[in-house]
Amino acid sequence: LVEFPRVAMCDFKIRQLSNVQSWTVQCVLPFNMFFESFFFILWFWYAFVAMVTCGSLILWLWRVFFPINKMLFIEKLLEINPDLRDKEMTKEKLRNKERFHKKKEFRRFVNEYLRQEGAFALRIVQRNSSDVYASDLTAKLWLRFINNFNDK
Repeated sequence: LVEFPRVAMCDFKIRQLSNVQSWTVQCVLPFNMFFESFFFILWFWYAFVAMVTCGSLILWLWRVFFPINKMLFIEKLLEINPDLRDKEMTKEKLRNKERFHKKKEFRRFVNEYLRQEGAFALRIVQRNSSDVYASDLTAKLWLRFINNFNDK
């Protein structure tokens, strides 16, 4: 780390009765001691923020680029929705204890209907609002998929 100078040589001129004298003296710089400690703390803060940011980037890349994470996330959002629990299609799956992602219909919903950007958008909605809101949105998309696009 760089140290701030605490002492410097100061040049100044003193005028006495038409006689100008040049002086070079040693000056103490008290604010530099404060600045040194402030920037020392600031450097560690930036290092901490950089590490947290790198960790967050790695976590998001893992979430986005591995398909099983996308499937499990959408499955969790559909399973926690109380409206879907009452529908016949979900009752049957829960009764048989089958997981959504093992069904061809669910895989088609995630991979062809939502795709990568839809799952990413739902994850952003969930992170910035709540699981309940994201679950409701996912359930509406699921029902729309079942009613309109599943037969094709």
